[in-house]
Amino acid sequence: MSVKIEFTNANTGASTLNINSLGAKAIQKSNGSALSSGNIKTGQIAHLVYNGTVFQLLGEGGEYGTATAEDVLAGKNIGTESGLVVGIIPSKVAATIIPGTTDQSIAAGQHLVGVQTIAPWEAMQ
Repeated sequence: MSVKIEFTNANTGASTLNINSLGAKAIQKSNGSALSSGNIKTGQIAHLVYNGTVFQLLGEGGEYGTATAEDVLAGKNIGTESGLVVGIIPSKVAATIIPGTTDQSIAAGQHLVGVQTIAPWEAMQ
């Protein structure tokens, strides 16, 4: 059985559907996993197919990444089981470090973008 349903509410976790007195049947992703919160959006028209055991949600991707904001570059985003994650890892653009009389460092946790050059000592003379 194939059905298209407009949902009035988003799901908050694993969900079931009862159509034509079948009883409550689980709705699963295409990979067989239970739904995660937000897989069905408020107002979404979803296409589901009953296979005799469960309803399979069509058009929904299988699994998503598990990245957190700390894993993604600032200004970029990625879809996860928990929704869209916006990155916070800072980038350091191309730079030239000229040796001097004090320590110079590149902060930890940065993504280096472009050429990072350390000038030869002769550049100071």
